[in-house]
Amino acid sequence: MLPFTHRDLPDLLTVGAQGLNTGLTANPDGTVQLADSGLTIPTDAGTAIASGSLDASSSTIGGNVNASGTNGGGTVRIGGDYQGEGNVPNALRTLVSGDTVIKADALLNGDGGQVILWADEVTGFDGKITARGVSSDGDGGFVEVSGRNQILSGAIAILTC
Repeated sequence: MLPFTHRDLPDLLTVGAQGLNTGLTANPDGTVQLADSGLTIPTDAGTAIASGSLDASSSTIGGNVNASGTNGGGTVRIGGDYQGEGNVPNALRTLVSGDTVIKADALLNGDGGQVILWADEVTGFDGKITARGVSSDGDGGFVEVSGRNQILSGAIAILTC
């Protein structure tokens, strides 16, 4: 097992002793912004932003993301935002394996959520995405699997009804 040193959130957001970002700005709308970064961090419950380098490689392949909610599906952005626009940093390559399941379903009430997979160079997808609404009063959600240059796909299963 590799050693792991615990760091607190402000230290992680401001890059610790490297001093690249030296502060946080609390905006009037409740969001938080890294000083001089142009990146706004929403304060919505369940929001997480992972940018830069994220290495989840190991002998276990695959993973699942579940942003389902009782009164409506949540939002999942992997590799960027809608059509590569917005403030979310874009990945060069986004590859999702066949055993991966991504969910943004409404569980009891409401509409399905939003799932976006994006990459500036190559987006590869071979998994399953659901963004289902509750049949009695909710609509299906929105799913985008796209990229700026190349899209590779296998057996795609996308459910939004």
